[in-house]
Amino acid sequence: PYAGTLGRYRMYYWDPVRQEWRYYWITIEADRNSLRFPAYHRLDVGASKAWEFRWGTLTVRADIINLYNNKNVMLYYYDMSNEPPVQRKVTMIPFFPSVGVEVRF
Repeated sequence: PYAGTLGRYRMYYWDPVRQEWRYYWITIEADRNSLRFPAYHRLDVGASKAWEFRWGTLTVRADIINLYNNKNVMLYYYDMSNEPPVQRKVTMIPFFPSVGVEVRF
């Protein structure tokens, strides 16, 4: 859950120095925890193989985080450079393979 933005409006005021009407944006936020992010899901897989030697153990592993590369939303923000502002999203870890070697003496 999160508190998202429901809307916004312009608050106008008179600027006596510039002798003109100016405005700034007022954001209308939803109640706390009243909105929900999309469903979160990802599949992580991994495999490892160990070999025993006289001097110790050698382990090799391979992992893949987010196997099917689902775009899980971490946060939303508004790009205010557009008019009207555009809601953008920041996603979490994409497809991420890794390999590793562990040596124990």
